[in-house]
Amino acid sequence: MGSEMCIRDRFQIKLDGMPDYAASAVRIMRRFVMLGWAIYPIGTSIEEFMKLSGADVGNAVAIAAIVYVIADVLNKVGFGMVAVSAARKA
Repeated sequence: MGSEMCIRDRFQIKLDGMPDYAASAVRIMRRFVMLGWAIYPIGTSIEEFMKLSGADVGNAVAIAAIVYVIADVLNKVGFGMVAVSAARKA
């Protein structure tokens, strides 16, 4: 438990004292990271459930790949837009 606290504290970003635009950008980018990483297990689950249900393996892999590509584009573009917007306000 001690090492978990140390790791969390080490990567914690303190929002106190930040300008409002920067704190808001950090909060939004945190959501992008959390939701973006949640999409990968969802894509893998869809692929595995399709395979288990007897669907064509090629279709299952293709659908999972489409989910990954859409998620990557939305996450990277959205994260970048938030970062650029905050940088312009600085």
